[in-house]
Amino acid sequence: QYNYSSIMFPNIIWVRKENWEIAVKTAAVLPVVIMGVLGNGVLLNIIVRNKQLHTPTNFLIANMATADMATVLICSWMLLCVDFFQNYVLGEFGCKTAGFFECVILSYSSPMASLVPTDSSQLTSESQHL
Repeated sequence: QYNYSSIMFPNIIWVRKENWEIAVKTAAVLPVVIMGVLGNGVLLNIIVRNKQLHTPTNFLIANMATADMATVLICSWMLLCVDFFQNYVLGEFGCKTAGFFECVILSYSSPMASLVPTDSSQLTSESQHL
C-alpha cells in the first residue's frame, strides 16, 4: 500500500563481511577462546584429580569454570556468526536457542560469582571460632 522506493536506505546492504575483517576478528577472538578453554580445563582437571580440593568453595569455582567454558565456546562463536553475516546463518535451531543459551549460561554464572566470596567468608569466620 505504501511505496518506499523513493526513500534512500541509510545503511549499505551487504551479505557477508570482507575476508580481511573476518580474519582479523577471528584472530582476535581465537586466543581468548583457546585460553578460556585451556585455563578452565586445567582448573577443572586439578580440582577433579586432587581429593584435598573437594571443598564447597572449590566446587563453586569449578561450576564457575564450567559456565565460563560454555560461555567462551558457545557465545563467542554465535556472536561472530551474527557479526559476519547480515542474514541470520545459524538457521531455525540457532535462532531459537542462541538467546536461550546466552541467558542460561550468564544467569547461571552470576549467582555462582556471588556465592564464592560468601562461602569463603563463612569458612573464615568458622575457623576463627575454633
